[in-house]
Amino acid sequence: MYKDIKMLAMDLDGTLLNKESRISPQTLKVLGHLKSEGVKLVVSTGRSFSACKLYANQIHADYIVCCNGAIVYDTAKREVLFHKPLPKEVAIEVIQDLYRYKDHLKIQWDGVETYFSNNILPFEEDYINAFKEAYPQEAFSLKIYDCIEESIEEIMQEEIYQIFTFAFDQRHKPYYKDVLTRLNQFEEIAYVDFSDGYTDIIHREATKGNGLLYLSQYQDIHPNEMMIFGDNHNDRSMFEYAGTGVAMGNAHKDIKEISSHLAGDHHEDGVARFLVEYFDLQQKNA
Repeated sequence: MYKDIKMLAMDLDGTLLNKESRISPQTLKVLGHLKSEGVKLVVSTGRSFSACKLYANQIHADYIVCCNGAIVYDTAKREVLFHKPLPKEVAIEVIQDLYRYKDHLKIQWDGVETYFSNNILPFEEDYINAFKEAYPQEAFSLKIYDCIEESIEEIMQEEIYQIFTFAFDQRHKPYYKDVLTRLNQFEEIAYVDFSDGYTDIIHREATKGNGLLYLSQYQDIHPNEMMIFGDNHNDRSMFEYAGTGVAMGNAHKDIKEISSHLAGDHHEDGVARFLVEYFDLQQKNA
């Protein structure tokens, strides 16, 4: 195993994905080589399961840690290994609160297979179209609710693992801030920004770090045998858990401060370039 690294966990947005939300051919090649040498590949993201499957399939990931650690999924067995949903009554109350400002906020929440929202934005439509093109045989489960009061019973039929929100623009920020302030009344939940002003609401025990802890025990891999890549606040728990933490060049300064290594920018093949240098792959493949 390369330098005793047995597992490689990578955030998606701002890390593995470039500015066009794609994984570059060079990155795919490097990750494919490491996987062929026995390194376990993990997508570790704040995205929902539905919104990260495409990328996990592209790199042939062994595991998916999604919804900021609320779900851990084994791709070979095609089963959920670990899950930590939000308490249903609390989740519904938060969603109802958000819908008071549905014309001012993006509101999205995640089951395992279903993607719920108050609308679909261009970046989501781009992903859905790319997924359908790559996997036409697989359905993308999507439900849009302009109003939820008459659909509460239907919504409650599925576990809710994460709620996501942001303000459409600066004019709507007061509504966003009001919602965040009101979240403090719920002891069962936590919220974390994956980018400034973009907030994920999860169970307080759901973190990416806890997702890696589960995989560490499941695969009998020591934290020092893990390498992680990330760029923002919701990646902090990974940096605190794994032995080797690599911050992207575009990472938030707080993440850079707790990292053990720095990579290049996510739009300049930062992950691939770092891996090639760290593992001396050019010489090994010469």
